[in-house]
Amino acid sequence: MSPTTKTEPRLFRAHDMIGDNSESSDAADNAELAAAAAAEATSMLRDIGKLRPQQALLPGSIETDYWSFTLPLLADGGRPLFFMKIPKSDIRLTRIRTAVYDQASCLEARTEYESLAQLSEFAESAYLPAIKPVLFLANYNAIITEFTRGSQLFERCRAAALWPHTKKGPTLAILAGAGAWLRRFHDATASPGTNLSHDRAALAECIDTLTALASRVIMRKQHRELLSKLKTVGVPPDSGNPVISIPGFEVRNLLISDRGPTPLDPGRLAPAPRAADLAHFRVSLDMLFWGTPWFIVGVGAPKVQIDAFLSGYNESRFGSSARDRLFLAREWIRLWSSGHLILEQAKRYPAGLRWLAAREYVDRRFLSKLSPIVTSLVTG
Repeated sequence: MSPTTKTEPRLFRAHDMIGDNSESSDAADNAELAAAAAAEATSMLRDIGKLRPQQALLPGSIETDYWSFTLPLLADGGRPLFFMKIPKSDIRLTRIRTAVYDQASCLEARTEYESLAQLSEFAESAYLPAIKPVLFLANYNAIITEFTRGSQLFERCRAAALWPHTKKGPTLAILAGAGAWLRRFHDATASPGTNLSHDRAALAECIDTLTALASRVIMRKQHRELLSKLKTVGVPPDSGNPVISIPGFEVRNLLISDRGPTPLDPGRLAPAPRAADLAHFRVSLDMLFWGTPWFIVGVGAPKVQIDAFLSGYNESRFGSSARDRLFLAREWIRLWSSGHLILEQAKRYPAGLRWLAAREYVDRRFLSKLSPIVTSLVTG
């Protein structure tokens, strides 16, 4: 994998920092491929009885973020019936055509389709909302799901954070519902075993990722001191059983549908400690204002929102154990690395501005979050 392939969480969106710099030729080519994929989806959906013979799907507006191309599939005068997602493994891919022939992107798409199917099966049995996959178009590396109407949870959380009286109560209830959704999935997938191998892998990843950051960071002295501390940290004592982790379970990947919080983009489901998903969601709330001026002054989700999610999960003490702090550190290190990768793509900005953003917006903010966690891991 190249340095800019997707090993990081999905908290970053194309519009968050550097904007959409796709060329018009990319847009035209993407529209052509989307139309062809919609035509194939029409044929296959007719064959399985999901569309009437006279219905035909047309592609809606294509949106691009760092990890996918997405669009609604429209019928009956523009009504969205299905949703298409074409994952990509590299933030530099701006054409659907390239993602279709990229081996890593193809693996990503098949894995996500399988994860969506697993979550949908669980949710149906547990009477919980979930996105329902319908087809996988191998020729276009495209996931087709039923269209689910709703609003973005992170937008609701942002509004409630800045204006505390704006839908505060309903927002907290939705966050608690998200925590309850995750808790039920974890409880249903818990298995006998140990978390030691996951803890060792997380610590090794922290050290390796932080070491690789040395060539990118501006605040190098602070980086070296942090890395030295991290190398003295031991693997935490084992406790609890592994569960199936949903790596994409975060505030930006939850839709508020008429049935409640609905997870999107699950990522690759795999065994892990509960702390892995709790840390990921907790940090996604702290990153609520990434890409805005609020982030540089340390504004994140208020504590009441974090507490609401953890209360729904029935875990009021998260963050107190060494394992919790280890997985929190892993999230912040991953995102620190992602921040520098994103800045490297922002070539349309002057070099001096990118240097300043790297030091103040990325290094200083992530150091302020990460340093206390690493210190607490060292001191116990």
